[in-house]
Amino acid sequence: PTTPDCSTDPGHVMPPHEPSTDNRIERRLVAEQQTLAQPLRVLLRGEPVVCDETVTVRAALRTMNEAHVGAIVVVDARRRPVGIFTERDLLRAMPELDLDAPVTGSMVPEPLSLPAHTPSYEAALMMVEHRIRHVLVTDEERLVGVVSERALFSLQRLGLGELTLEIRLARDIEALAQLAGRVRQLTRTLVEEGVAPERLTLFVSVLNDRISERIIELTRKRHAWDRIGWCWLSFGSEGRLEQTFATDQDNGLLFVAHDGAPPARVRELLLPFAREVNEALDTCGFPLCKGNVMASNPELCLSFDEWKSKLSGWLENSEPKALLDASIVFDFLPL
Repeated sequence: PTTPDCSTDPGHVMPPHEPSTDNRIERRLVAEQQTLAQPLRVLLRGEPVVCDETVTVRAALRTMNEAHVGAIVVVDARRRPVGIFTERDLLRAMPELDLDAPVTGSMVPEPLSLPAHTPSYEAALMMVEHRIRHVLVTDEERLVGVVSERALFSLQRLGLGELTLEIRLARDIEALAQLAGRVRQLTRTLVEEGVAPERLTLFVSVLNDRISERIIELTRKRHAWDRIGWCWLSFGSEGRLEQTFATDQDNGLLFVAHDGAPPARVRELLLPFAREVNEALDTCGFPLCKGNVMASNPELCLSFDEWKSKLSGWLENSEPKALLDASIVFDFLPL
């Protein structure tokens, strides 16, 4: 006998459609991105747990335990944060830790903080950038609260955090190319859901920067030189943290020879490295610049003094070409 059509069988109940894991993650990312638009003050719950600079480690731990928190903020007489002591700091200091010593000896000084009016996504990005779990919230430099990774978002585990970890552990350019594709896929989803452009471009730019950094790290291992200080520079939209789906490359290389070698000789060593990085970026979906605004261009692989001279020349020259070059390069970010 033929099998009846289940879709028309009144006695058959179709199972509910279950989205794939990737779709669930993307939808959750969208919801979290909408939440991250709120100012940090909206996320604050209750008074922050604090102590002064004279408190011992033992007393600080007792306060943390009673308040059921994983961190305590050390503040001065004007309630300005001077440090933060967390469970991580406790584990790092063991077993030599003296419980009766001042907590200031074990705290992290000058903890990262943001004003209460700051959009929450900036705290999220700061946590990812600095690999921290708490951001202090201030109002006119006075502590008003603490935002933890757990309270802020699970995006750290399913979105930015997950992707940045995978990028950091990628072993070759092929793996990075696949991750770059995932970033673009997430970007399309966020656009379709109406995520605000400022948050969207920051999200994309941070992930693209991590991909670029990993490409540079992997490529550097295949090139031998020493006594050269160098810095990879990103220009244009990447320098402004305003990248979208895909943008071509705009980058350069700055170097200093610690042994006094002439710039031309150092450039000869660095250009093959720069060319390989440019080609790897192209493989990962960042097209080569048609205008050759790339580190593999000898005119953009310069010593510190050469860069100073070039920038000064642009400032003093009102010709269209000089203005175009300046408009690209002056928006720069050191990767």
